[in-house]
Amino acid sequence: KEKNKADAEDKVDQKEVDPDDIDPWHHDDIEDLGNGEPLYARFEWEDWTVLNLRYELHLLVHSFKKDMPELAIHHSNLEYYYRCYFGKTLLPKNYGVSSSLELAKFV
Repeated sequence: KEKNKADAEDKVDQKEVDPDDIDPWHHDDIEDLGNGEPLYARFEWEDWTVLNLRYELHLLVHSFKKDMPELAIHHSNLEYYYRCYFGKTLLPKNYGVSSSLELAKFV
């Protein structure tokens, strides 16, 4: 009975939050939207795919900067360096865009 009472109190303390109304850039804690639910709790496979690409591009940019501090990656070379660093092909069309420039703007 005490467990059920504690669960009921937790539900009362948690407020209703619509994740679609949350701006992740301005929210303090992505682990708790205000109702105990993390921001990523309702991610679909597409969200995880874009998040993974964003992380890989982050790693690429910082690794390239460490390897070649005096140079920058031009968008026309993005697919080449992605293949060099990760050993896999980057296809912008898989993300619904037609060029690497559009892909960079997308993420």
